[in-house]
Amino acid sequence: MRPWSEAPADALARVRALVTDLDGTLTDADGKLAPGTYEALAAARGAGLRVIVATGRPAGWCDQIARTWPVDGAVAEGGGVAFSLDAKGRLRRDYLRPARQRAIDQRALERVARAVVKRFPRARVAADQRYRETDFAVDHSEDVRPPLSAAERDAIVTAFAKAGFHATASSVHVNAHAGRYGKHQLSLRLLKAHGLDADDALYVGDAPNDAPAFAAFPLSVGVANVAARLDEVRPPPAFVTRAAFGEGFVEVARRLLAARATLEIAR
Repeated sequence: MRPWSEAPADALARVRALVTDLDGTLTDADGKLAPGTYEALAAARGAGLRVIVATGRPAGWCDQIARTWPVDGAVAEGGGVAFSLDAKGRLRRDYLRPARQRAIDQRALERVARAVVKRFPRARVAADQRYRETDFAVDHSEDVRPPLSAAERDAIVTAFAKAGFHATASSVHVNAHAGRYGKHQLSLRLLKAHGLDADDALYVGDAPNDAPAFAAFPLSVGVANVAARLDEVRPPPAFVTRAAFGEGFVEVARRLLAARATLEIAR
């Protein structure tokens, strides 16, 4: 990874979309969304960028994010479902798997998750599971104190994999789903609706479940706390910020908008 300050200004000036993770990227070390971070998100959209939040958080959260935040869409559950508003302001949902298959998947995932929680007594079903439609989340550090060890996280991921599911660890949960996909597929689908693709966008994240997006977007940035779990992030982002968590996102937004402003002045 190279320092974010070394990202080529001419490449940043051409960016037309910003896709960002939520937990650990927009939020601070305590899981809170600081006013300055939200303002940076709003400033990016106000400057004409298309903005998408892509997270492991549940559909219920992203319904609200797509409706009320200054964004063009939200991808939930690690890429299982996306929300956006159509030209008439109506909420649109996009899924990667059909409804009948999703119902079958959820029943099977729950059986495995219950067995995992029984095997690891300190792990627990994530508090936001009731708002999910396409995946199952096991809490490793959000409401679990002290957090599970890296070895325990890895064992939970392996347990889901042995049962035939794909699982990755976010900043707070192990998220498991049927089929192999990541946040990038539906993010790219949302961008395509605006005539954009991966080359037009910048992706920002911090955790192992961001790795497929780091690979899919040529311009990718990790906020500084990505370094704490870099051995699990394969591939890593192209650049890394000086600041961690939400302050790192603010650092990204400020430099990105400065590069775009410089281009406008040059014109």
